[in-house]
Amino acid sequence: MTSRSSPSPPFVASDDMGDRIRRAWREGALLPPPREGGREHRRSGPPEQPRLTSADGEAQVQLLGTGETFAAWHLSAPDGAELMVRIPWHAPAHPLSDEIAALAQVPAGVGPRPVALHESAEASPLGVPYLVTTPIAGRILMPGAWDRPHLLAHADRLAQLHRVTTPGRGPVALGADPWERMSAARLSLPELFAADTQHVDAAVLDLAGGPALLHAAERALRASDPAFADLEGFVLSHGDLCATNIVWQGTPTASLPGYIDFEWAMGDDPARDLAIIGGSVHGGPWYVPLGGEDLDAFVDRYLGARTQPEDAPAPPRVEGRAQLSPAPVLDPAGLRSRRDAWEVYEKTAMLLHVAGRVRDETVEECADDAGTTTPYRRALPVLQSTLAARLGGEA
Repeated sequence: MTSRSSPSPPFVASDDMGDRIRRAWREGALLPPPREGGREHRRSGPPEQPRLTSADGEAQVQLLGTGETFAAWHLSAPDGAELMVRIPWHAPAHPLSDEIAALAQVPAGVGPRPVALHESAEASPLGVPYLVTTPIAGRILMPGAWDRPHLLAHADRLAQLHRVTTPGRGPVALGADPWERMSAARLSLPELFAADTQHVDAAVLDLAGGPALLHAAERALRASDPAFADLEGFVLSHGDLCATNIVWQGTPTASLPGYIDFEWAMGDDPARDLAIIGGSVHGGPWYVPLGGEDLDAFVDRYLGARTQPEDAPAPPRVEGRAQLSPAPVLDPAGLRSRRDAWEVYEKTAMLLHVAGRVRDETVEECADDAGTTTPYRRALPVLQSTLAARLGGEA
C-alpha cells in the first residue's frame, strides 16, 4: 500500500545541494569505488557505467523536481556522460538498497540502470544518503493526455518488465541471490489491508470519507480473495506505476514509455502494476480515467505481450542478472479480477495518503495566495467520489 505522510522538501532541493553534487563530482567522490563487505557505499550495475571524476570544464547540475520522497538532480559532465542523483528528503518507505537491487534486475530499456549508492549520511560526500542511476529522458503526460495508443504501449513495456519472474513476493536483495528475501506464501489482500489500515488517524479518515469507506473496501477485497488462490506466479513489479512515474520518448504519435522511481519495486503479483495506472477510480496527476473497453484492451494487450511463442529464441543469460522468462499460462479472468481488487487496495491507500497531505497542509503554505488550491485538495474529492462509486456507493 503506497500510502505515506511527508513534510515539505528541505535543503536537498536547494542551490546548496546542487553545489555539493557539483563539488563531489569534481573531487571524484560522487561515485565511490566499491568497498568489499561495507555498507557505506556501493557501486552497482554494469561495469561500463561511467565514473565521473574531475575533467576540463564544470559539470552542469540541474534540479529536475521533487516527488513524494526524492529530489531528483540531473548531472551532465563535459564529456557527455549523464547521471541522475536521487536524494530522499524524508525517510523512504524502503531502504535505498532495495531500489538499487531491483534496478539491477530491470530489463534494458525499461528503466534506469543503477550506478552507485550511498546509504550513510555520515560517510556521504553530500551529507545525506543518495543513489545514482542513469537518466531516463522523456516527458510525463498528465492523465488527460493519455489515449489508447499510450495505454497499449504501456502494456507492452509492462509485459517486458514482468518477464523477470520471481519465486515469491518481497523485496529484491543485493548479493548473489536477489530473491533470498521473498516468500511464496499465499497472497491475501484482506490481510494486507487490515494491517495497513489498523492505525489510521481519525482526522485523516474523516477527510477520506469515514469508517464506512474502509468497511466497504474491506468487503470488496474479501469478495475478490478467491481469485488469489490460483495466482500463477510472481514477477518483478514496479509497484507505483502511476502516470507521473512513466516518461515518454518520441513523437506524440509514436511514443515509447520508460519507467522511473522504482522505490516500491519488489517481487509481486503482476496484477498490481496493471491496477495502478488508472481505471474507474482516478484523480490528481497520477491516475488515468479508464472505462471498461479501455481496461479490456489494456489487459488483452498485456496478456499477448507477456506470452512468447514456444519456438522463440531464449533471451541471453547475463551474469548476475535474472533470466527473462515467458509467461506461464495466464488466466485472463483471474488476472482481471485481481487487477480490480488491487485497484480498490491501491486507490484506498492513495485516498488516505491524499487526505493526510490535506490535513498536514497549513494556512501558511497558501498565505501568498489565499485562493490557492493545492493538487491534493483538488484530487481529494475526485478520488473520494470515484472510489465510492467503485464500491457501489457504500463508502
